[in-house]
Parts: sequence; C-alpha cells; structure tokens
Amino acid sequence: MDALTLHKDLDQLEWQVAANKEEVCDLKNMHVMAKNAKEKITEKIGFLEQDVHSQKAARDKELKNARKNAKIASHMPEVLFRFVNKYFLNAKVYNLQYTCIILYIIYILI
Repeated sequence: MDALTLHKDLDQLEWQVAANKEEVCDLKNMHVMAKNAKEKITEKIGFLEQDVHSQKAARDKELKNARKNAKIASHMPEVLFRFVNKYFLNAKVYNLQYTCIILYIIYILI
C-alpha cells in the first residue's frame, strides 16, 4: 500500500519544499530590507546627533557671551563711579561740558 501512496506523499513533500523556499526567499528579502532601513536610520541618527551637538555648542557659546556681558554690565556702574570719582571729583573739575564729553566718550568705548 505504501507504493500506491508514495507518489502522493512525494508530491506533497515537493510542494512543502517549494513553499518553504518561497518563505525563505521572503524572509531573506525582509532581512535585506530591515538591514537597509537600519543603516539609513543609523545614518540619520548620526546626522541628528551632530546637529544637536553643534546647536548645543552654539547655544553654550552664546550663553557664555551673554553671561560675560551681563557680568561686565553689572560691574560697569561701579567702574564708572570710581573713574568719575577719581578723575573728576577729586580733581575738582567743575566744567560740566568737559565732564559730559568725557563720560560720553567712555560710554561709546564701552
């Protein structure tokens, strides 16, 4: 009886092998597509990380300059007061126009 059904079993086995080959081919294609997608995403992540890093560096530089300017500005009235006190009040200079011109020049230079 095996001889009578053997060809049917072989046909079914061949059909399963063909189906498995198609499935393996599909899995290989999916693997290639996933690998390509991973490479593209990795590349995009690299660009995004570089962009974030450069933006952070620019922001840190701008913040550092702003803090420096704020620190200078906070000390500036004290420096101007000392300058005016030292050179004008102690020297007994009463010429108002001369004092205003000097203060204007100092303001421009700062």
